[in-house]
Parts: sequence; C-alpha cells; structure tokens
Amino acid sequence: MATDHLIIAAVKVHGKGRVQIPKEVRAILSVEDGDRVYFVQNNSGKIFLEKAPALKEKGLGKYDRLR
Repeated sequence: MATDHLIIAAVKVHGKGRVQIPKEVRAILSVEDGDRVYFVQNNSGKIFLEKAPALKEKGLGKYDRLR
C-alpha cells in the first residue's frame, strides 16, 4: 500500500490515555513545555498532530469552541 506519510516514531499509550510526544516530533513541530497541540482529523479519518497557536493569539477563551 503506497502512502505519502512518513512514520517518525511510535509511542506507547500509558494510564489515562497519556502519550509522550517524542523529542524528534517536538522538534519538528517546535513544541515546547506548556504549548498546546491539536489532534486534527482529515476527511478520510486519519488523525494528525499539529501545534496549536497560543490561545491569546487566536482570541479563544476557556469556553470558546475550537473549529
């Protein structure tokens, strides 16, 4: 099966569904301690990880719906 995606790392799911983002992935996304990430689902159902913009930059508050 051909794919245009590259698997960078595989991680184990720990208690309460927690996963640790590997160092290589954090570097690629420029994610640092305290940053937020999005889990984004595309039209075919695949889930991707993206760095979320700072909430104050987007004007999103605690009760605003993320779209």
